[in-house]
Amino acid sequence: MNIRIAFFIILAGISIASCKNENSSTTKNGFKYKLFKTGKGDFIKTGDIVYLNAMLMHNDSIFLDTRTNPMPFEFVMPHDSQVTNPSPIVDILPLMRAGDSAVVIQPTDSLKNLQPFMKKWKEIQHSFKILRVVGEKEMKTVRDKEAAIITQANKDLEDYKANKLQNMKTTTSGLKYVIHQEGDGAVPKAGEVVNVLYYGAELSNGKEFDSAYKKGAPFSVIVGQQQVIPGWDEILQTLKKGTSATVFIPSKLAYGERGIPGIIAPNSDLMFYIDVIK
Repeated sequence: MNIRIAFFIILAGISIASCKNENSSTTKNGFKYKLFKTGKGDFIKTGDIVYLNAMLMHNDSIFLDTRTNPMPFEFVMPHDSQVTNPSPIVDILPLMRAGDSAVVIQPTDSLKNLQPFMKKWKEIQHSFKILRVVGEKEMKTVRDKEAAIITQANKDLEDYKANKLQNMKTTTSGLKYVIHQEGDGAVPKAGEVVNVLYYGAELSNGKEFDSAYKKGAPFSVIVGQQQVIPGWDEILQTLKKGTSATVFIPSKLAYGERGIPGIIAPNSDLMFYIDVIK
């Protein structure tokens, strides 16, 4: 048992005992909880992007622990109208801020489609640790950058097609890129989590198909694990953290003959403007 798991078990044990006594707190949908207010900043609101660790326990047994994944769990706080069934995470998050922890007790009779191995259980313990919250103000700051990014990407595409793009580098695989600003961070290694802001378009017509700038928050990926297209795995292990660049990815390093139906045509070469967050 590692230190982090041991801490969570101790935290859960203290909280479960607290939840069962007469001074326990209760959410709007009747879930008992214990909140550890060690965070700061604004309380979580509808639309916020929340990065957290979560663990599900029954007694002393852990049957789900997101910390086994190098990337934290990402959750977008829904509007009340989007919630069809009471949920511990939806109930507790508005009471929390970045840095806070909580344990919530959920009776199993409130669960639909209960798994066979859980039918004899009376309750489940949810442990949450809020790592980061991206609120509307921060998302707007990112979204406001998109217009300038699109202008830069379109200029790079025009120069690329006219063979006028200066300082372009080509890798042995055929991937091409030009650095706009080189960062001073380390080059990510395989297995490392990297956060990236990006704008993506088809090379043939400049048609946008995806943008983290539009979402307002970076995309997280474990590099070198085939979680993304080969061109992304390669470029993210080439550029230093803090670098912004335009990347031209041949179809064989993108989505190949499959494409993405309705989004990216088969055999499409792609262009990405990317900003590797330090």
